[in-house]
Amino acid sequence: MIAEGLNLAMFGMGTVFVFLVVLIFVTKLMSVMVRALDVNSVRTMAALPVRPRADQLPVTGNAGEDARLRAILSAAVQQYKSKN
Repeated sequence: MIAEGLNLAMFGMGTVFVFLVVLIFVTKLMSVMVRALDVNSVRTMAALPVRPRADQLPVTGNAGEDARLRAILSAAVQQYKSKN
């Protein structure tokens, strides 16, 4: 009886494993097919604007403006916290 249970468990886990492997390959195949069929994707992606990361933003060097922005942001955060 224990041998039959182990046999059933191995068969079930094997079936799930094979299904997941097939699912991975089918998903990758579909991805390749979509990229091959979508000719405009490269042009579309090139036309999208790129937002710079925070570390790529230019530094103004204007201490007065930076302090003003910090004050505005601090006030906005305090107002948000007071409402929520």
